[in-house]
Amino acid sequence: MINGAEEVDFDESQLTDAQKEQIELGIKTLDDFKPNGAIFGERTYEYRLFEPSLIKTSEFDFSEGFVSCDLSDSEFDEQIYQPASSEKLSDVLKEAEEKEDEKEVQDVEIDDEISDDDLF
Repeated sequence: MINGAEEVDFDESQLTDAQKEQIELGIKTLDDFKPNGAIFGERTYEYRLFEPSLIKTSEFDFSEGFVSCDLSDSEFDEQIYQPASSEKLSDVLKEAEEKEDEKEVQDVEIDDEISDDDLF
């Protein structure tokens, strides 16, 4: 899936009316308004298959190339999208407290078999 934009050249069509007026009056030039970094065009959302697998299996036949799909883009997205599980802040904090309590209990446990001779 491609989700991005292509780099485009800067031209006068990208200027505001005030910037165009300054150029017409000779106050500034087009280069004065040219951004330092790259300029990107319209956002593109595409599904592309790289190195298609032209094989025939018992379930699918891709030996002739791509197979058309009866689903729209939004229907396809809905079938593959797995929403994150919703969590409440109180549940997350409670779970963190329980883990902290378990850690403290493990740190406090002392081996009863240690004698005073082992300590010195």
